[in-house]
Amino acid sequence: MQKEEKSDWQVIKEVFQKYVLAIPTIKLMIIPTFACVLISKFLEVHLGESLQDFSKKMAGNLEETSFNFLLLRFMITMCFLNMFSLLQGYIFAGPIQKSFRLAAKSTFKKYMSLSHTNFHALGSGEIHSSIERKSKAVADILDVIVLHIFPVVSIIVFSGFKIFFSLGKFPAIMLFVALVLYALITIRITKYRNKIRKLLNISVNDSSNLLYDRLINFDIILAYNNQELELQKYDDSLKPIQTHSTRLMKALHILNFVQRMVFSFINVLVIYCGINGILMDKITSDSLILYITISKTLSSNLSKLGYIYHRYTQAITDAKMTHENFFEISSQKALKYDLGKFENEIKFKEINFYRGSRMILNNISFTIFKGEKVAIAGKNGSGKSTLIKILLGFHEFQGKIFIDNTDFNSININSLRKIIGYVPQDGNILNESIKYNMQYGDFEAKNDRIVEVSDDFHIHDSIMKIDNSYLAVAGERGEKLSGGEKQKVALVRAVLKNPDILILDEPTASLDKESETDILNVLLSQYSDKTLIMIIHNIGLLKSFDKVVFLSPNFGIEVGSHSELLERKGEYYNFYMQKIHTQE
Repeated sequence: MQKEEKSDWQVIKEVFQKYVLAIPTIKLMIIPTFACVLISKFLEVHLGESLQDFSKKMAGNLEETSFNFLLLRFMITMCFLNMFSLLQGYIFAGPIQKSFRLAAKSTFKKYMSLSHTNFHALGSGEIHSSIERKSKAVADILDVIVLHIFPVVSIIVFSGFKIFFSLGKFPAIMLFVALVLYALITIRITKYRNKIRKLLNISVNDSSNLLYDRLINFDIILAYNNQELELQKYDDSLKPIQTHSTRLMKALHILNFVQRMVFSFINVLVIYCGINGILMDKITSDSLILYITISKTLSSNLSKLGYIYHRYTQAITDAKMTHENFFEISSQKALKYDLGKFENEIKFKEINFYRGSRMILNNISFTIFKGEKVAIAGKNGSGKSTLIKILLGFHEFQGKIFIDNTDFNSININSLRKIIGYVPQDGNILNESIKYNMQYGDFEAKNDRIVEVSDDFHIHDSIMKIDNSYLAVAGERGEKLSGGEKQKVALVRAVLKNPDILILDEPTASLDKESETDILNVLLSQYSDKTLIMIIHNIGLLKSFDKVVFLSPNFGIEVGSHSELLERKGEYYNFYMQKIHTQE
């Protein structure tokens, strides 16, 4: 169901509640920041009065005050003006950066709470861009409102009062008219720019996903000499970004031009009426200097209004575009059952799974008992990986799963994952140290235990040959390790977690047959107390398992020991014999 987009006010309210009022250190800084703004803007207007006094003194109308006193007052005013103008940014710099960090953290947390399906529907590149935009948007909203909009409003109020009491109603009314025109034009053009900004964000997301995909597939691009092809595809993805960015900047320049013309026209009108005594008293030389000074001060502040409104609307737009429709209210309520440990059995009952309109799993039913060693076999595309990802809670499914007689859907999925050690096909190694990757399931694991398990899986000696050994950084996606080393690190990681259930998705695919056999023997002998669920392609190892679950896209499922399935001479028998003949 599509969620209604938040209003600007809701976004601003949320930002101030979460990142100002809820954080004592930032909340403490907001009052002195506002005080500095008010003082600096008051002094900025007061400068006009100081220059007016200079004019009066030169005309002989201020005989009791010396030039030196006026000069000293002017200098002191300038010093305090500069101090308070800079102090507001100095005080609020920390809160802005802290809000950026907290926004990035909270947005990252939101995306990490997505379902497996929604996360991969968005793509890593788009999520990365969204986190960056949201965190920057929060910081920009605070910066724009506190250090830009509030100062502009303050200077308008102080200038308006000064002009009204010094020059009369007409100049004050003209100032109000100028501000209304200024605001209407700014809002109209900025709305047009917002539409372009949304198109630009979409284009940036698409380009970011493409770039990320190509970078992680650098090796295959290089192997097929397709650098020029991918360069052209990336360039094509950048073209709409260029188009939308150009339109965005041109609209900004048009906005700035129109804004300046509005204010210039009002200034000329007020000065003309003042010189000729139309609708107001004739303006004196010192009053003219006061008006020109305040007018220049006001126009210099208002000249930033287009930029401010641009930053404001961009920040609001970016704050809204964080895929709210993908975020689901967590189903992990207090009523969910926490599965402390696995004690008896996992029962799959009439499981169906579709990817789009394509059926992947059809009426799958079988049981895995505690301590059993279960192999999952089948042809490519038969749903082997899908089945174990269902058990991990990555995919929604039709049917029922019971773990120790508890319905899967009533179990806190996080508690289930705590008792599972999972090894994916490619290892999924983080760009951290080898030790960090191994401890990922249990950061309390001691060095002796890490070395012991590493030795069990025959990787300790290889690690000791690497500079910095266990502290060596594995590289992006584990690129500094071989394929076999990555899989062994992933195995160590899963075992160190000390789970009740080990789920392994072709964990030995990058190993030679001898190493693969050794690894399986280690799992079956030294970790015999674990329930083992393993996808495997080496048919020579299937006889080592207590149970084989054979999946076929056309014939459903066959379950039994290796010898039992061969005796039935069903689809598993045909699959096995075909593999044997192929290997011969």
